[in-house]
Parts: sequence; C-alpha cells; structure tokens
Amino acid sequence: MPFIAIMDQNGRQAFNAQCPPGGVASLIGSTPPNFSPDTEGYHHLDICKLMVFYNDTFGIVLQDNLITRIQKFRRYLSDF
Repeated sequence: MPFIAIMDQNGRQAFNAQCPPGGVASLIGSTPPNFSPDTEGYHHLDICKLMVFYNDTFGIVLQDNLITRIQKFRRYLSDF
C-alpha cells in the first residue's frame, strides 16, 4: 500500500488496528462508509482511510502537515 509511506510507526499501528486488510473496493462515484463531506474535521487517520478506499495517495508525502493533506484530498476530489 503506497499510503503507508506517509505514516510513522504509531500511525501504521493505529491504522492497522482500525482498518484490517481486505477492505471494500470503491466503485466509480462511490464514497466510503461513514464518509463525511466536512473535510475540515478530518484527522490524519481519516485521510489514510480514504487513501485505502480510493487506492491513491492524493499526492501526499510524509512531510505534509494535516492542512496540506486536506487541501490535496480536496484537489483530488475536484479533479473529477
């Protein structure tokens, strides 16, 4: 999973605890379960879950802070 590169060890452990392997594949135009359009309230883990669902890193790199990650996710959504 390419998104794992943007997480430190604690982030990977938290993610693996909440999102075991074998998730649901996304269909065109679909959103993940419990999707919130209020991106202002997102945390790093929320964005990582979206990376798995959409199988995309949204251009996010390890050094990006939360605000930048949210902006890159929004840009990803607006490209469609």
